Amino acid sequence: MNNNLNKDVCIIGAGIAGLVTAKTFLEDGVRVFIYERDSNLGGNWSPSRAYPGLRANNSKYTYAFSDFPYPDDVDTFPYAEDIHKYLEAYADHFNIGSSIFCNTEVIDVSRSQDNPECLTVTYQATENIDKRDFDFVVICNGVFHKPKIPEIEAKEQFKGRTLHSSEVTESTYNNGEKVIIIGGGKSAYDCAAWAAQQGVSPTLVFRRPQWMAPRYLPGVKIPGDFLVTSRFLTFFLKYYHSSKVKMLFHRLGKPLIWLWWKFTETGWRKDLKIPPELDPKENLPSGMEKVGVGGDFFTVVNYGLAKVLRGSVRQFSEKGIELDDGSRLDADLVIFATGWQQETPFLNDKISQEISGKGYIRLYRHILPPTVPNLGFIGQASSFACTLTFEVGVHWLSEHLHGTLKLPFGDVMNQEIDRTHDWA
Repeated sequence: MNNNLNKDVCIIGAGIAGLVTAKTFLEDGVRVFIYERDSNLGGNWSPSRAYPGLRANNSKYTYAFSDFPYPDDVDTFPYAEDIHKYLEAYADHFNIGSSIFCNTEVIDVSRSQDNPECLTVTYQATENIDKRDFDFVVICNGVFHKPKIPEIEAKEQFKGRTLHSSEVTESTYNNGEKVIIIGGGKSAYDCAAWAAQQGVSPTLVFRRPQWMAPRYLPGVKIPGDFLVTSRFLTFFLKYYHSSKVKMLFHRLGKPLIWLWWKFTETGWRKDLKIPPELDPKENLPSGMEKVGVGGDFFTVVNYGLAKVLRGSVRQFSEKGIELDDGSRLDADLVIFATGWQQETPFLNDKISQEISGKGYIRLYRHILPPTVPNLGFIGQASSFACTLTFEVGVHWLSEHLHGTLKLPFGDVMNQEIDRTHDWA
């Protein structure tokens, strides 16, 4: 499609979702303006946000766009710097760079007072605040938008340093420091493993561990995501609408499904040598959306280069933290590897209220809010191959923008949103 649609589109965010949105729209004859608050493109893979040792959960074969493979010399499971270089090369190859405005933060998106079919975007570049009307706005700031740091009592009394995992750099750790890392997911494991490699013996404090999967299938050098993204595995996962054959399989084949997931859990434990204290109590496939890949931290723990402690942080003290069981841990540095939270603080209050559910954004196909037809989201749909998910979503959104996609009525879209959310 390339019929030179005479429309201006604002894209908020220059990460994976923003770049593929810009590339697709440009090819489809749309003018795009990408506003990125960071000084670099890349989103989570930007140097300002990626902690040392960060690698993709996916192999480079499933974490690439369909028309732009990784270079052959990149590791099968790319590091953050490899992914950032890949995204820069993608932007250069498809001439996206001239449409990206870095160090530009969107501070308000509201309905235009001059044209009811447009949205007004107010943005700040350096100290200058400006606004512009757009025919369409696509929000691509992702679900990992703002560092999530829990409110803990007496934090101001702590004499040491506190950081979010995204703020960790190669120079963060100092010899002889007592380091506590709070969290039980992939970012916590990564930060702890990196600290141990720098000669620091960290203590990981977590409430509950999450599943980690091996990078490769047992006994072979085949990336595990080849199985995860296959139709075979999807047969063992329920969806809110399925074929009659699959529904029958889930009714009659429950013992087989149970055995499959038990076999998977046993295989992961054995392959990664998961220590008992980091063995998740949650049975697969529950928690699949939080599964990380790698397991390097387990090696660190098994060699005695790091400590793990299960518990919740009750409060800070001058010298460290106190857990809910009353035990105290001294620390010079506390790292919160507690994830991210999704925010769209730039959306006008009225629009926010229209598209908000109970703690989530109501989007048809994870893309369109039924009541705001000139607003779209790319990057909300979670998948094991998000680059391809985003790419497919953008083509769908472009069809909508060009008027060639027939949408159902609002009540039908809302029913679909409810069904999807209930299942999720």
